[in-house]
Amino acid sequence: LPKRFYIGARVEVSNLKINWSKLIGGGTSKIILLQPSVETGYTLLINELLFITPYVAAGYQTTLKTVGATVSYGNGFVPLAGVSAGFRF
Repeated sequence: LPKRFYIGARVEVSNLKINWSKLIGGGTSKIILLQPSVETGYTLLINELLFITPYVAAGYQTTLKTVGATVSYGNGFVPLAGVSAGFRF
């Protein structure tokens, strides 16, 4: 079928380097984040080659490792929404 709903799971790992301004004490932090999510969306296939997929997801972001200036960076529930597009080959 050229279009259908889907449910899936994904895991993202982000490696961030943040240079803090001198207004909040300055310094640099290296942070590794883990964000597992459950998502659902709808895939539209155009001309059997191009796909467009709007989706919504809910996940939980947690800090795996922090090096440098100590910071609490966005841990907790994370709602996500977006659109993916690409070519099939």
